[in-house]
Amino acid sequence: MALSELAQARIFMYDLIKSLFLEEPTNETKEKWLKALAVLEKGTEFEPLDKAIRELRNHLENAEVSDLQDEYYELFVNPAVEKPLVLTASYYLDGKAVGPTLARLRKILGEMGIKRAENFKENEDSLVFILDLMAILIENLEKKVYKDNRYQEKIFENFLKPCAAGVKKTLENHPKANFYKKCAEMLQGFLLLEERLFAEGIS
Repeated sequence: MALSELAQARIFMYDLIKSLFLEEPTNETKEKWLKALAVLEKGTEFEPLDKAIRELRNHLENAEVSDLQDEYYELFVNPAVEKPLVLTASYYLDGKAVGPTLARLRKILGEMGIKRAENFKENEDSLVFILDLMAILIENLEKKVYKDNRYQEKIFENFLKPCAAGVKKTLENHPKANFYKKCAEMLQGFLLLEERLFAEGIS
C-alpha cells in the first residue's frame, strides 16, 4: 500500500530530525543532511519551520565537520562535564534519567505491540526512539494497523513535546551549542506544524 504524500512528508521529517541526534556527525552525514535540507528549503508553507530549516542549512554549509564533531563531544561525551545533554523524556518530566515517564511509555508500547530493538542502546523515552516511533505510527495508521491516530497524539503530547522542549531549553542555555541548538529549533518548528495538523484532524 502506497503512503499518502502527507504521510511520506511527515515520516521524512521525523527520520531526518532523528538522524541529527542519532550519532556523531561525519562527512557523509553532513552531505546527507544538506541534501535533505535543500529539498525542504523549497518551502513547507509554515514559516516557523521554513525559517529554522534555512538557518540550519546555512549553519551546516559553513561548518567544518571537525567543528560539528567537537560540539557533539562537548554535548554528549565529555566525561569532564557534570551533566551532558540528556535526551530522555523522563529527565525533563521526572527530573531523573529513568522515572515514571519511562514506565508509562513502556505500558503504551505494550498496548501497541511495539518493542525496542535489542541492539538499540537508549531507553524507549529517548528523543531518538520517540522520533522513530512517531514515524512508525504514521506508517502503521496508513496501513490500517490502527483505526485512528490516538496513539500518535498520545505519544506526541505526553512524551515528544516535553522532551523536545526540555532539550531545546538546555541547548539555548549551553555555551557550546551551535549546530544542535539549530537542530532543536527545527524540531520545535516541525512540532508546531504537527500540532496544527492534529488540531485540523489530519492523521
